[in-house]
Amino acid sequence: IRKIFLGSAPVLSGFLKKFITVLPLHTQVTCIYGMTEILPIATLDFRKKAVWEGQGDLLGSIIDKITHRIEKDGELILRGPNLFRGYLGQKEVQEIATGDLARVEKEQLVLIGRKKDMIIRGNYNIYPGLYESTIQKIAGVAACAMVGLRNEAKEDEDIILVIEPENPQDATLAKRVESSIKSGKYSIDTHAIPDKIVVIRIPRIGRQLKIDKRELLEILKKEYL
Repeated sequence: IRKIFLGSAPVLSGFLKKFITVLPLHTQVTCIYGMTEILPIATLDFRKKAVWEGQGDLLGSIIDKITHRIEKDGELILRGPNLFRGYLGQKEVQEIATGDLARVEKEQLVLIGRKKDMIIRGNYNIYPGLYESTIQKIAGVAACAMVGLRNEAKEDEDIILVIEPENPQDATLAKRVESSIKSGKYSIDTHAIPDKIVVIRIPRIGRQLKIDKRELLEILKKEYL
């Protein structure tokens, strides 16, 4: 195999680090960031993505002729020759508001998270995607999701970190994650430290098997809170 292209569902560094171990050195793997309305948007060699240690999800260089801007709230806006014409029954579009929060670092696009997933706790806006990508690098974590649940007693949001273990029999995972995110290589901002860590199998949705945060919230409300 000479070339592999990975796209559609998020391509996580944990998977890529395992993938490297079984691939010949000559195999070129390209990670693609895009969406139905404009595809592709950015590309990146998977070996660079696998070793990325910064905050957020490294997406790579934006494709030629695609122009972008980032709004004050961090949302990524795009236009280009591969932009769709519009949604059925609506006006033709000139650009697309992606719903993704991003930044540009050394001419590379970095995904911070989804705008709709933002959690407001106290005086802080917390973007789960900014921290989930770091937590997923902790040994034993197959996947994770950070969600906010309203706590009426506190009149504020509680942050719940949900961990899906690589080994369901790993009874120490929650404690290790709790320790890792407070100090050391995988530490996260103090204001984003979760109120509770739950270890379960995370629900998925769609052909890409993306994490279903809506269903996850319902599970947490019924069974864990």
